[in-house]
Amino acid sequence: MFKTISWSSYIVFMVAVLIAYYLYVLIRYYRKDIVRLFSSRKSIPSKKTPRENDGKESDEKVMTDAAHFPVVYELLEDLKEVFQKAASSKWIKEELLMALEVKIRAYPQLKGTAFQVAVNNHIAQQATVHCGITLTDDDLKPIW
Repeated sequence: MFKTISWSSYIVFMVAVLIAYYLYVLIRYYRKDIVRLFSSRKSIPSKKTPRENDGKESDEKVMTDAAHFPVVYELLEDLKEVFQKAASSKWIKEELLMALEVKIRAYPQLKGTAFQVAVNNHIAQQATVHCGITLTDDDLKPIW
Protein backbone atom coordinates (compact mmCIF):
# COMPACT_ATOMS: atom_id res chain seq x y z
CA MET A 1 0.00 0.00 0.00
CA PHE A 2 2.77 2.48 0.87
CA LYS A 3 4.52 1.81 -2.41
CA THR A 4 1.50 3.09 -4.35
CA ILE A 5 1.57 6.52 -2.69
CA SER A 6 4.11 8.88 -4.22
CA TRP A 7 5.95 11.60 -2.34
CA SER A 8 4.30 14.29 -4.43
CA SER A 9 0.83 12.94 -3.56
CA TYR A 10 1.78 12.83 0.10
CA ILE A 11 3.07 16.43 0.08
CA VAL A 12 -0.02 17.73 -1.75
CA PHE A 13 -2.25 15.95 0.77
CA MET A 14 -0.32 17.32 3.76
CA VAL A 15 -0.40 20.88 2.39
CA ALA A 16 -4.17 20.60 1.91
CA VAL A 17 -4.60 19.30 5.46
CA LEU A 18 -2.44 22.11 6.89
CA ILE A 19 -4.36 24.78 4.98
CA ALA A 20 -7.66 23.37 6.20
CA TYR A 21 -6.35 23.25 9.79
CA TYR A 22 -5.11 26.84 9.79
CA LEU A 23 -8.33 28.09 8.19
CA TYR A 24 -10.26 26.37 10.97
CA VAL A 25 -8.05 27.97 13.63
CA LEU A 26 -8.40 31.42 12.05
CA ILE A 27 -12.17 31.17 11.82
CA ARG A 28 -12.62 29.60 15.24
CA TYR A 29 -10.35 31.81 17.32
CA TYR A 30 -9.84 35.00 15.30
CA ARG A 31 -13.31 35.51 13.81
CA LYS A 32 -13.88 38.79 15.62
CA ASP A 33 -10.55 40.20 14.51
CA ILE A 34 -11.20 39.22 10.90
CA VAL A 35 -14.66 40.81 10.96
CA ARG A 36 -13.23 43.96 12.54
CA LEU A 37 -10.48 44.08 9.91
CA PHE A 38 -12.89 43.92 6.99
CA SER A 39 -15.55 46.18 8.52
CA SER A 40 -13.22 48.99 9.57
CA ARG A 41 -13.15 50.59 6.14
CA LYS A 42 -14.09 54.25 6.32
CA SER A 43 -15.79 56.10 3.52
CA ILE A 44 -14.17 59.21 2.06
CA PRO A 45 -16.38 62.26 2.67
CA SER A 46 -17.69 64.04 -0.37
CA LYS A 47 -16.51 67.62 -1.00
CA LYS A 48 -19.57 68.58 -3.03
CA THR A 49 -22.15 71.04 -1.84
CA PRO A 50 -25.54 69.65 -0.78
CA ARG A 51 -27.11 70.76 -4.09
CA GLU A 52 -24.48 68.88 -6.08
CA ASN A 53 -25.06 65.65 -4.17
CA ASP A 54 -28.64 65.18 -5.47
CA GLY A 55 -29.47 62.56 -2.84
CA LYS A 56 -26.13 60.75 -2.99
CA GLU A 57 -25.32 61.83 0.56
CA SER A 58 -28.20 59.82 2.00
CA ASP A 59 -27.13 56.78 -0.05
CA GLU A 60 -23.57 57.06 1.29
CA LYS A 61 -24.90 57.32 4.86
CA VAL A 62 -26.99 54.18 4.41
CA MET A 63 -23.98 52.34 2.99
CA THR A 64 -21.73 53.36 5.88
CA ASP A 65 -24.44 52.46 8.38
CA ALA A 66 -24.74 49.04 6.76
CA ALA A 67 -21.01 48.55 7.25
CA HIS A 68 -21.52 48.93 11.00
CA PHE A 69 -23.92 45.98 11.33
CA PRO A 70 -21.18 43.35 11.89
CA VAL A 71 -19.50 45.64 14.42
CA VAL A 72 -22.76 46.16 16.32
CA TYR A 73 -23.41 42.42 16.30
CA GLU A 74 -19.94 41.80 17.70
CA LEU A 75 -20.47 44.44 20.40
CA LEU A 76 -23.77 42.87 21.42
CA GLU A 77 -22.07 39.48 21.70
CA ASP A 78 -19.38 41.03 23.93
CA LEU A 79 -22.05 42.71 26.05
CA LYS A 80 -23.75 39.35 26.65
CA GLU A 81 -20.59 38.20 28.42
CA VAL A 82 -20.52 41.36 30.55
CA PHE A 83 -24.12 40.92 31.64
CA GLN A 84 -23.57 37.24 32.42
CA LYS A 85 -20.59 38.12 34.65
CA ALA A 86 -22.51 40.97 36.25
CA ALA A 87 -25.48 38.76 37.03
CA SER A 88 -23.40 35.93 38.45
CA SER A 89 -21.20 38.25 40.54
CA LYS A 90 -24.04 40.60 41.54
CA TRP A 91 -22.23 43.76 40.48
CA ILE A 92 -23.34 47.17 41.64
CA LYS A 93 -24.25 49.92 39.19
CA GLU A 94 -20.78 51.52 39.14
CA GLU A 95 -19.02 48.20 38.46
CA LEU A 96 -21.39 47.47 35.60
CA LEU A 97 -20.86 50.93 34.09
CA MET A 98 -17.07 50.54 34.28
CA ALA A 99 -17.19 47.14 32.57
CA LEU A 100 -19.50 48.52 29.88
CA GLU A 101 -17.18 51.47 29.29
CA VAL A 102 -14.21 49.15 28.83
CA LYS A 103 -16.10 47.05 26.26
CA ILE A 104 -17.51 50.03 24.37
CA ARG A 105 -14.14 51.76 24.23
CA ALA A 106 -13.11 49.10 21.68
CA TYR A 107 -15.85 50.31 19.30
CA PRO A 108 -15.23 54.04 18.72
CA GLN A 109 -16.68 53.90 15.21
CA LEU A 110 -20.21 53.55 16.66
CA LYS A 111 -20.08 56.78 18.66
CA GLY A 112 -22.44 59.38 17.28
CA THR A 113 -24.24 57.00 14.94
CA ALA A 114 -27.83 55.82 15.15
CA PHE A 115 -26.46 52.56 16.50
CA GLN A 116 -25.33 54.31 19.68
CA VAL A 117 -28.95 54.95 20.66
CA ALA A 118 -29.91 51.35 19.85
CA VAL A 119 -26.98 49.98 21.86
CA ASN A 120 -27.85 52.25 24.81
CA ASN A 121 -31.45 50.96 24.74
CA HIS A 122 -30.18 47.39 24.62
CA ILE A 123 -27.81 47.99 27.54
CA ALA A 124 -30.55 49.59 29.65
CA GLN A 125 -32.91 46.71 28.93
CA GLN A 126 -30.35 43.98 29.64
CA ALA A 127 -29.18 45.67 32.83
CA THR A 128 -32.74 45.67 34.11
CA VAL A 129 -33.45 42.08 33.05
CA HIS A 130 -30.21 40.41 34.12
CA CYS A 131 -28.95 42.58 36.99
CA GLY A 132 -31.98 44.45 38.26
CA ILE A 133 -30.14 47.74 37.69
CA THR A 134 -31.95 50.67 36.12
CA LEU A 135 -29.74 52.73 33.82
CA THR A 136 -30.80 56.12 32.46
CA ASP A 137 -29.51 57.99 29.42
CA ASP A 138 -27.46 60.19 31.74
CA ASP A 139 -25.79 57.07 33.17
CA LEU A 140 -24.91 55.80 29.69
CA LYS A 141 -23.53 59.04 28.17
CA PRO A 142 -20.10 58.82 29.92
CA ILE A 143 -19.40 55.25 28.73
CA TRP A 144 -19.10 56.42 25.12
